[in-house]
Amino acid sequence: MTNEPNREWIASITAGKKGRRRTAKGVHRQVVGPAGPSEIVEVHTASTVRTKRTRVEDPGPVVLEKPKLRKPKKNQTQFKQTETARLTSEFMRLLPHIMRRMMNKGEAHVDIGTPCDCDNVKLRDVCCRDCFQYRPSCRQCFINAHRNNPFHWADVWDFEQGFFRRMTLSMLGCPLSLGHNGSQCDSPQSRVSSFLVLADTGPQSVELLVCGHTTQAADDELPSRVAQLLDAGLFPCSFTEPKSAIAFSVLRRFEILHVESKVPAFDFYGALRRMSDNAFTVDVPDMFDNFIRSSRWWGVLKAQKRAGQAHGIDGFLTHRPKGNTILYCPSCPEPGFNMDNKLLKLPPDLRHLNQQRETIDGNFHCTKSTKNSDPNDDSLYQGSGFFPLDTDLKTHLDNNPPGKTEPRSNCNNLNAVNNQDKKKFKNMEITGIVNVQCSHVFVKASVDLQHGERYANVDFAFARSIRQKLSAKHKGDVEFTLQFDSVDLLMSYDAACQYSVGIVERFEKNFPDLVDVVKRMRWGVPALHIQAHKANCMYEFGMSYMVATGHFHGETAEHYWPELNQIGTQVTQQSGGHRQDTVSRAHNDWNFKKTCKAFLLLLADLRTAEATFEKHHKHFLGLCATYAQRIVEENWLKENREPDTSDPKFTTSVYRHSNVNVPTQKAIYERMLAQEGVVPNSATSMSKAAAFINNGILLRADQLKIRKLVSRLKVQFTETLKKDIDAQRTKLEESIVAWRRVQRLLLPDIDDFLGSRDACAVEDELLGLPSEVEEPARSALGLTPFVRIEGELREGAAFDAVAKVKVIAKALRALRDRKRKNDSGVYKNTIAQKQINDTQRRRDLHIARYMAAREALMTMRLAVGDETDFQELKPEHTYMKSRSMRRQLGDSRHTEGTIWTQASVSAGMRSTAPSVSVASAATAGPSTSAAPTVGTLMGRRKASARPSPTGKSREKPIAQSKKAPPAEGWIWSYKIGKMTDAQLDAWNNEGDRVQFFRAEAEMERWREQVEMKLAEWRTTVRSFAKYKEIWTKLAAIQNSSDVGFIAYAKEQAAIFARREAEGGTLLERHQSLSKYRVIEDPNLDLLNFVMERRKQNTATRDAILQEHSRKSASSEDDDETEEESSTEETESEEDEFEAEEELADVPSGDEGA
Repeated sequence: MTNEPNREWIASITAGKKGRRRTAKGVHRQVVGPAGPSEIVEVHTASTVRTKRTRVEDPGPVVLEKPKLRKPKKNQTQFKQTETARLTSEFMRLLPHIMRRMMNKGEAHVDIGTPCDCDNVKLRDVCCRDCFQYRPSCRQCFINAHRNNPFHWADVWDFEQGFFRRMTLSMLGCPLSLGHNGSQCDSPQSRVSSFLVLADTGPQSVELLVCGHTTQAADDELPSRVAQLLDAGLFPCSFTEPKSAIAFSVLRRFEILHVESKVPAFDFYGALRRMSDNAFTVDVPDMFDNFIRSSRWWGVLKAQKRAGQAHGIDGFLTHRPKGNTILYCPSCPEPGFNMDNKLLKLPPDLRHLNQQRETIDGNFHCTKSTKNSDPNDDSLYQGSGFFPLDTDLKTHLDNNPPGKTEPRSNCNNLNAVNNQDKKKFKNMEITGIVNVQCSHVFVKASVDLQHGERYANVDFAFARSIRQKLSAKHKGDVEFTLQFDSVDLLMSYDAACQYSVGIVERFEKNFPDLVDVVKRMRWGVPALHIQAHKANCMYEFGMSYMVATGHFHGETAEHYWPELNQIGTQVTQQSGGHRQDTVSRAHNDWNFKKTCKAFLLLLADLRTAEATFEKHHKHFLGLCATYAQRIVEENWLKENREPDTSDPKFTTSVYRHSNVNVPTQKAIYERMLAQEGVVPNSATSMSKAAAFINNGILLRADQLKIRKLVSRLKVQFTETLKKDIDAQRTKLEESIVAWRRVQRLLLPDIDDFLGSRDACAVEDELLGLPSEVEEPARSALGLTPFVRIEGELREGAAFDAVAKVKVIAKALRALRDRKRKNDSGVYKNTIAQKQINDTQRRRDLHIARYMAAREALMTMRLAVGDETDFQELKPEHTYMKSRSMRRQLGDSRHTEGTIWTQASVSAGMRSTAPSVSVASAATAGPSTSAAPTVGTLMGRRKASARPSPTGKSREKPIAQSKKAPPAEGWIWSYKIGKMTDAQLDAWNNEGDRVQFFRAEAEMERWREQVEMKLAEWRTTVRSFAKYKEIWTKLAAIQNSSDVGFIAYAKEQAAIFARREAEGGTLLERHQSLSKYRVIEDPNLDLLNFVMERRKQNTATRDAILQEHSRKSASSEDDDETEEESSTEETESEEDEFEAEEELADVPSGDEGA
C-alpha cells in the first residue's frame, strides 16, 4: 500500500462489524466479515499513517475506502460552497451557450426573410422586442398587432446591411390616432406631423391624428385635443394646443420609483432617453422640462384624489381644514372622528388612554440654495398640504424678527438653538425644515427654516399642527369641544427645557386662539438628546419619570429623516414651490405606508410592551420583597413622584440620588472589604460535628480561591502572583493537615478511602465532605449523619455569598460611575481600571463560592430531602443600574440582575441555616478563608455589639481572630476625599431607595405602554370604520354619469373595510396576545378593563409587602433573642473544647483575607 502524507486510511469490511482498542503503538480494530475476523493496526507517525493488516483467523475480504483528508489545522478554514457560488460557477460554464442563444434570437431571427402568414408575397422583416415572444412579421401585420401598443419600437431588418433598424409606428405609415380605441380616424379634426410622446419605451416623435367625431359636455372646459389625450392615457404638457404628452404609465412609474427609491427626475428621464437610442442618445428629443412640470401636476392630482377632495370629502370632515390633502394618523385620537366617548373623563394616572403625543424636530438636509429661480413659483398645494403659504409665514417672521424672541439657551448642549448662522448655511436661502409628527411618525406639518431652528418657525409649525384638528371648535359644537379638551397633549422637543419657558407669551402674541391649548400641554425631551442636557432636565423633562406617558421616548422624530435626507441633494437645487411639492409628496407617501402597516406596527409594539412589562413587573415585585420593611416603615408608596423645582440649581426627585457627595474610590473599596469580613449577625450553638463540617466548607472555599489564582496565573504570569499562590498553598496544606486530625477522630474509616486517590495539587485535594462522596460510599464511610449538617451550612454559605456579591456589585457600579465621571487621563484611568478589575475578581470569587454551595446542595438533594431552589448565578445576574448617575439610554429595555430580586436570597430576609461565628470556627478547626462564608444575609446594617450584663462582649472581637485586610494591588498616588461610615451608610440607603423608585417608574411606563397600545388599537379600528362609512356615502352622492368617481369611492370603502377587519383577526392569530381579544368588542369599557388589571397588580404588590415586612420584623426579633443566648452557649463550648486545643493550633479562618 502506498503511503500518503497527512491522510488516514480507513479499512472496513463489507456487511461486517468492527471494534477498536488503543495500544501504545497505534489503534487496533478487529473487524468481522463473511470470511472471518481480521485485525487492522494503524501505526501513526509524525507525517504519515501506515496501516498494517495482521491475520487473526480466516481472512475476510477487505475493501479499502477512498482516503479522507485530515481535519484542517486551527488556522485553516474550510468554507462550505454557497448557493451563489454554485450557481455562478454553473453560469460561467454555460456562458458561451447562453450567449449563442441570446445573439441568434435577439440580434437576428431565423424567420427573417421568410414569407409572412398573411400573404406569401410579403416577407417577414419586422420584429418587436417589447412584446413577449413576438414572431417576425411583415409591416402590415406588425401595424395591425400594435394598434393598442403604439409606442413599441419596430425593429426593421435592413437586407442590404444585415441588421435591425429601430423605427416608430408612424415611420411605418401608421399615425397615432385618438378617439377610436386604436383604429384610425377617417375624419380627423387636425393632424400633427411631429408630436412628442414620452412613453415607457422612451421619447418618440409620432404623427398625431385628433379625432373630429368626439363631443364634450357643456361644462367641460378642456380643449378637444387635451380631452382626447387624457382619454387615451396621455398627460398633455400644455393645455391649449399641446404638442407633447407623457404617458400615464411613465408618470406612475416615476412616482413610485421616486418616493420608494428616491430616483431623481433627471436620472429617470436620462434612462428613458437611452431606451430610445443607447448609441446616439443626443439625437433623442429632449422632453425633460415637460417631464418635470408634468410630474409636479401629476403629484397634486393624485394627492387630491387620494384625500377625497375630488369627491367632496370636506362635507363629512368639517373639523379638518378645508381642502386638506394630508393623510392623518388613524391611531391618534381625533375629535369628531374616532374618539371613545367613555374616555372623555380620565384620572390623571390614566390620561394616556386618550392622549395625543407629538414630536418637534428640525432637519438641515432639505435646504434650498440661493440661485436664480422663478420668484413666483409657489407650491401647488396652496397651503392645503404640509407647508403653509409663503406669504403667511413671511408675515409671521416679519412680526418676530431674529434676536428678540429667542433667548440664548443655557442648557441644551446640542446647540440646536444657539449655533445659528453657521458657515454651512452660507449661500442658503432656506437652511432646512422643522417637522411636527405624531408618536406613530405621521408627518403633520412642515415649515421652512431661514436662520437655523428659530422659535418663531417652530411656533408656526406647532400652531399649524394644532389647527389640523381644531377647525370646528369655534363653531359652537359642544360635543366636539368636549372631545377636544379631553385629549391629553404631550410634546417632545430636544430643546423643550428652553422652548417651553416662553411659549405661552409667544402664543398670546401670535396665536391667541390657541393659548388655552398650549397651557395644558406637557413637555419632554427625547431620551437620547436629554443625555446632553444638564442633570436637572432629566428629572424635569425626562419622560421616563413622567406619569401617564408610556414608553414615549421622543426619538421617533428621527426615524423619518434618513428617508427624507435621500432627496436632500435634489430639492436643494429646485425652485421654492417645486421643492415644497417634492417634500410634500415624500411626506404623504411616508404617511400612506404607515397607514398600510398600522395594525402590524401596533401589534409589534404591543408584543414588545407586554413582554417588557412582565419582565419589569417581576423585577419590581422582587424589589418590593427586598425592601418590604423600609417601603412600609418609610411610606415609600406615598412619596410624591413629581420633581421639586424650588431650588433652581438642584431639582429634587425620588428618582435622583439626593446625596451628591458620591464616595471616593478609596472609600467605596475599603467599605467593600469591611463588609466582606463582617461577623454574622448571631453565633448559634454548634456541635463538634457542625464545627468540623463548617471548617471543611471554609477549606473548600480556600481551595476555590487558589484555583482562581492559578487560572489568573495562566492568563498573565507574574512572579508576585506565583509567590502568593505558593504561600497560600503552604498555608492551606497546614490547615488541611490540622483538619485531618479532627477528621480521623470523627471518621476513622475515611483514611483508606482518601489514600486510594491519586496525588494532586493541594487545591484539588478531596477533603471527604458528604457532598464529595456519592452513595453507597457515603453510608459505608459513616458520612450520612453529616449530610443534614452540611446541607444547612451550605445554605448559609450560599446566602452569605449572595450578600457579599451584592456588596461588591454596588461597589463595582459606583467605581465605574466614578471612573466615567471623574477619571480622565491615562494615569487616573489606569488606576481606576485596576481597581475595577480587582473588584470584578472578588465578585467572581464569591459567585464561584455560591455556585460551589449550590452544586453541593444539588448533589445532596435526595439525602437532604428538600428541593433546593437556588438559581444559577452568573456575572450578568449582578448587573445593576447606576444610582448616582442620571438615567442612561436603553435603561427601559433592561432590568437589573436576578440577584437583586431573588426572594430566597434577597436582602432583608434571613436564612434558616445556623450561623457560625469566628470563635466556634477557630475552635473546631483551622481555615485560611478570607471571611466566614456561612451565616445570615446582609439585611439591615448591623450596629456594633453591645456589652453583656456580665461585662463580657456578646461576640468575640474580630481583631482577636483575624488580621486587617490587606491592600495589595491597590495604588493610590493622588489625593482622594474621605467619607465616614455613617455617610457611606446613608449613601447606600439612598441608593436602595433610588433603585426602587426607578424600577417602579420603568414598570409603570411599560404598563402604560401596554394600555396605550390597546387604546390605540381600538382607535385605529374606529378610524378605518369611519373612513369606510364616509367613502360609502361619497359613492352614493356622486352623479350617476361620473362612473369613475363612484367606482373609486367604492374601491376605497372596500379597502378600509378590509383594514378594519384586519384589526379583528391579528390578535386572534397571536396566542401570546389572545388575552386582549376582548378589546375587539366595540361595547367594551376600556377604562374599567384597565382599572381591573391594575387592581390585580396592586393586590399582588401589597400581598408581597405585607408578607415580607412581617418576616423582616420577625427576623429582627429572632436576631436579638439569638444574640442574647449566643454568648453563654459560645462560652460553654469554649470550655468544652479546651481539651482538644491541640487539634486547632492553626490560624483562624479570617487570616489571609
